[in-house]
Amino acid sequence: TRNRLLEAADVTSFYRETIDTIAQQAVSAAITELLRRSSDSGLDQAGKAELAALYSRREILRTGRESV
Repeated sequence: TRNRLLEAADVTSFYRETIDTIAQQAVSAAITELLRRSSDSGLDQAGKAELAALYSRREILRTGRESV
């Protein structure tokens, strides 16, 4: 195995992608949880607004990742 030093730009890119992935996973988990709760008891207006915001956030994260 060879050890290589990463350039600062490579490290920055790696961490940005890692953070974006974690953010996407967190948003997806929150969406899944809201949908699970909604199947049990339905969503009130606040729940619907939260779900819409989460879907919007997920789309922003996806778009940002695709443009990199």
